[in-house]
Amino acid sequence: TYYSLKLKDITLFGYHGLFKEEQEKGQNFIININIDYYPLKIDDDISSYINYISFYDFIKEKFNDVRYKTLEALINKLINDIEKNFQSIFNLKISIKKPGLYYDGNQNFIHVERKFIK
Repeated sequence: TYYSLKLKDITLFGYHGLFKEEQEKGQNFIININIDYYPLKIDDDISSYINYISFYDFIKEKFNDVRYKTLEALINKLINDIEKNFQSIFNLKISIKKPGLYYDGNQNFIHVERKFIK
């Protein structure tokens, strides 16, 4: 038996990006995370499961540990951190988008996603 946990449309502020303005002024990012994990046991004790509030706080903390130029590098870092700290996760998908990105009359049109399967 396994469980799925989804954190949808988390908005975090960070200084990631290729351009000097992004690195100096920062911007909002929208993150979606889907995980599948095995519980320690099937019961009514939160310690048997991944606590979604603790998981959210973990992501929020790790998001700005290091500044990255690319979303791909940021996603790789988050996946590595999750893999090290949550061994019960066997399937993980993270997507990140920049809602403030405007290009050629388009906004909020691109996101980067990576899937990780143990």
